[in-house]
Amino acid sequence: MRLKIAFVTSNDPTSITSWSGTSSHMYTGLKSFAEVEPICPSLSKFQRLYLRKWSLLERLTGKRFLSKHSISYSRFCSRYVQRKLGDGKFDLVFAPAASAEIAFLKTSLPVIYLSDATFNLMVDYYERFSNLSRTSVKAGNLIEKRALSLAKRIIVSSHWAENSILKDYLVPSDKVTVIPFGPNITTATHRESGRSRSLKQPIRLLFVGVDWKRKGGETAYMVMKELNSRGVETYLTVCGCVPPKEFDDKRMNVIPFLDKSKRDELDTFYKLFEEASFFILPTRAECFGMVLGEAASFGLPALATRTGGVGEVVNDGVSGFLFDSPDNHLEYVEKIQSLLEDDHTYSRLCEGALNRSANVLNWKVWTERVQSLVSDLVSSKG
Repeated sequence: MRLKIAFVTSNDPTSITSWSGTSSHMYTGLKSFAEVEPICPSLSKFQRLYLRKWSLLERLTGKRFLSKHSISYSRFCSRYVQRKLGDGKFDLVFAPAASAEIAFLKTSLPVIYLSDATFNLMVDYYERFSNLSRTSVKAGNLIEKRALSLAKRIIVSSHWAENSILKDYLVPSDKVTVIPFGPNITTATHRESGRSRSLKQPIRLLFVGVDWKRKGGETAYMVMKELNSRGVETYLTVCGCVPPKEFDDKRMNVIPFLDKSKRDELDTFYKLFEEASFFILPTRAECFGMVLGEAASFGLPALATRTGGVGEVVNDGVSGFLFDSPDNHLEYVEKIQSLLEDDHTYSRLCEGALNRSANVLNWKVWTERVQSLVSDLVSSKG
């Protein structure tokens, strides 16, 4: 008899086919060995009105209140999930990025909580977690602590997140497992283009991200400009956003958006990775960086900032290079120039990226590790 898993999520369960990103890949992975039923808390009109008080308080105080990290929201959600779980219907609860949905849950079922960062790590790291009121910070940390305490097992995508769980929330290390995510593409992870790359001019830099500022678009632009000023013919492709007007250069190609659900646009997306020399992401804040995993699946070396969970994706010196500052574009320039004179090292980076994708950064590996963890939990329960 197949296991039945309650998949607690903030995504709309009536439109599973439209899910994207990690939720879709996790759901598909779990379904390969179990029956999976999504549970998405739906708040009543009264509850939604009640939560509007936080936006009113923001206007009055000038401080940010995160309504979806409030105690009242968490209690509403946990009660909803508890009703949906029923009696004896499920074998296990899987809760990705759902601390608020399970923090006040009362259940005898084993719970697996998954996250790419803790609340404590997010405070003042991402913009929407900045300028928080004391009340909001206190509530967010309480919810995180309760979710971590409830969970029988905790899965995180990086050691960065794991260290926070151990040090900031004092969770026993045997409860936590690091399992990196795969790329946000559904095709095979190994691309033969990665084995046939050679570094030669023109250099083609690829930058993919929806947030130009946070992802370090300006630094990527300056790298392209500086290399050209040094006589190294270089082009930059920006995909996913439109740079501010002051960033204008005939050697920069901007693709505002590609819909990967459409075959022709997906092919265009693939071609960007296949033709690039480097993937560049001088990001200021990043919990994981799935797009870096996408680059690895094409054997494309990455140049990125050493921040957040990025070090879990880019193996420094093996599948790419990490830099301490998101602003020092000259470090990136000098690294690229040094590789122009060392094709052997560049080829080794391409192979290292492919190996990283094959052995660590893919959803097949993720599913196998999660299945093993689920099996251990359910068997120990019995």
